[in-house]
Amino acid sequence: MQRGWLDFRNGHSVYLSFILTFMNSILIAYNFAVSQFAFLNNIFYSVGLFALFFLGVYIPTSVIIGYWHRRHQWIVENEALLQENWVWAWIARYQIRLIEGKATYEETKQVLDYLEAILQRQKNGACLTGGKDIAMNHGANTWKRSSADSGNTKEEKIYSLTLAQSQIKKE
Repeated sequence: MQRGWLDFRNGHSVYLSFILTFMNSILIAYNFAVSQFAFLNNIFYSVGLFALFFLGVYIPTSVIIGYWHRRHQWIVENEALLQENWVWAWIARYQIRLIEGKATYEETKQVLDYLEAILQRQKNGACLTGGKDIAMNHGANTWKRSSADSGNTKEEKIYSLTLAQSQIKKE
């Protein structure tokens, strides 16, 4: 039910309302700017002609403003959103603890179960490399995961990850 509500709001606000308000803006601008003045009414004698002119000016202006927004404001917005995103904070904290060698078996299992549930819901449970070997070099030790270890249980994989993590810490 909540996902349906989210999809409705996104479809409405991102697409349908955008199109309707855009058309409404053109009609209001035509009504107040063109039809009120005879000299503009002689130039833009139809709504269609005015709409083409409006789009020719409006779209490049919007692109310039959007570019400025992406280059300057987007960073500020994302930082503010990250400060409120508990899932990001939870995963980032776990990653730091994993790098420092302080992550427990239970934390590793909890994070992997959480991420596995997301991948299963999205039907992206397969390895992103298509089953090819992934090697992570850390000095003299190499932790290697291949498609051959896919028969291992989840507990064995977590143990292998925890073992590799402890080997990294020893270096």
